[in-house]
This record gives sequence, C-alpha cells and structure tokens, in this order.
Amino acid sequence: MTNSAIKKAAAKAAAKYLDGGKADAKLAPAKVSRALAAKVGRAVEGLVYPVYWREEGARDPIPGKTPKARANALVRRAKLGVRFEILAASYGAALGRAVGVAEVKRVLREAGYDPDTRYAGRGTRSSALGEGTRVSQSA
Repeated sequence: MTNSAIKKAAAKAAAKYLDGGKADAKLAPAKVSRALAAKVGRAVEGLVYPVYWREEGARDPIPGKTPKARANALVRRAKLGVRFEILAASYGAALGRAVGVAEVKRVLREAGYDPDTRYAGRGTRSSALGEGTRVSQSA
C-alpha cells in the first residue's frame, strides 16, 4: 500500500468518523492507524493523524468577520488546547485558503498570545515546558 493509498483510506475513515458530529469509535484515528499498520507492515501514524486534524479543523472554521475578530477567536480556541494543525485548518477554512502552523503562530503572537506557552501536541506538559528530567541515551 502506497502512502497515497494510506492517505486515501485515512481520509475515508476520517470523513465517516466525523460525519454529522457522531464519532464512530471503530474509525477513531488510533484504531485506523493500527489497522492500516497491520495491513502494510509499518507505522502509518504520520500519514493518518494529519488527515484527521485537517478534516476536524475544516469542519469547524474560526468565526469572525474581521481579521481582529478571527484573531481573537483563534486565541480563544488555542487556549482550549486545540492542536496547531487543527487551528491551521480551522483558520484556513475561515479564510478560504490553505494556512500553515507558522501563520497561525504569527497571528496568535500579533493578537498578544504566546503560542510557545502551550503544550498541546508536544508530549507531557512538564517535558514540553522544559520542566521534565531528561535521561541521557548514552548512560
């Protein structure tokens, strides 16, 4: 199974998973990843999860009629702990064009919110904020 086929399978599952706001547990990202990985014999999370994030964000655009209103709504959603990838898809859906994580972070900074204080999608809170103990791999 090629990367393209894996992405298509993930998109089909994501569309069904997110259909009408009723999540189907058997089509959750982790279960789809495990099923596809078993089928192809390798890890596929890096192909599957971004599809779900993009779909989830596109289905929930950032509200607001003005750039300032959209920026404020983006800050509110960021404070909820939503992943940057989902925020980018939501912001892009509002603007009608593709938006990357870097642009979302720039808009957040311009709106007075420091995206580097967040830890959503960066592992545990303590390690994301540099509070955790690092163990040397050579020890």
